[in-house]
Parts: sequence; C-alpha cells; structure tokens
Amino acid sequence: MRSTRALLFAAAALLAATVAGANTSKVEFHKSKRSATSEASVELRGTPEQIYTAITNYREWPALLTDVEWVKVKSGGRQDAEVRFASRSMGHEVTLKFANETNRVVRFRLTDGPHGAAAAGDYRLVPVSDTITRVDGTLYMDVTGAAGWFVTDNKIRKMREGKLRRDLEDLTKRFR
Repeated sequence: MRSTRALLFAAAALLAATVAGANTSKVEFHKSKRSATSEASVELRGTPEQIYTAITNYREWPALLTDVEWVKVKSGGRQDAEVRFASRSMGHEVTLKFANETNRVVRFRLTDGPHGAAAAGDYRLVPVSDTITRVDGTLYMDVTGAAGWFVTDNKIRKMREGKLRRDLEDLTKRFR
C-alpha cells in the first residue's frame, strides 16, 4: 500500500512538472563562431509583430526588462531610435542606436558607454507557428584598449551571457 501511494505521488509530481514546464520556454545558449559573442534562443507565445512591438516600445523597457532602471529615447522611432538607459547588470548608462527590420530583426550597436566598451547585437524573430515565435539573440560585447587590460575575457563572457539570458527570460515572462 505504501509503495503504491508513493508511486502515485511520484507520477502526479512528474505530471505536474511536465504540465508546468509546457508553458515555460527555456533560454538555450549556442556556441558562437565569432569571438566575444554569445548566442541564445527562446520560443515565445506571440507573433513576431507582437514581440517586435514590445521590444521596440523603448519607453516601456523598465516594465519589460528587469535590467533597465530608466530609459530616455533621444531620437528616432521604432526602426531607428537612439536610446539611452541605465543597465543594472552592467552598472552603467549606455546609448544604443537601432537599425531594425520591422517585425523581423531588432538590431543595435553601442554608441556611448564605458571607456573601451564595444557592443552590438540583434534579436531575430522567427515564426515557428501562428502563435509561437523563436527569438534568436546574438550579443557581441568586448572591452578594448587599455581598459581591456583590467577585465578578463571570462568576466566579459559572464556579463554578456548574463545580460542576454536576463533579457530573454524577461521576454519569456511577458509572452507566456
């Protein structure tokens, strides 16, 4: 009797974990062929248009992205904005310039940040079905010049992967 009850409990726990996991997308990292670059993917419940609209609603980033403390849109619109914000994970204020492809790609590069910092990346929105979109994120981040002498590649990799993971997980919470 005790073993039957234990078996039923284990089966119920496994079923509950499976059902709960079905609604949760996991961020998957991929090995990049480019140096100082991290790549990751996640599948979200939403269309490319819905996800693009959320990501490019820059003024709402503090509500969408837990890493963003505050944001100021300096110029442009959804496709070509220049956006300044404070990043909690990086511990700095940075400015990104966007060159997006509507409902397909959110592409950015760092135009102002910490001395020696170089960064660029993109989020590609790939429809999987009518209601599921895969987001393929790529983030290049490095520290060059004299500033690079004081920061290890391992530390930069951890920061880069942490930023990419955090942003994709935040999108996952928005698009469950």
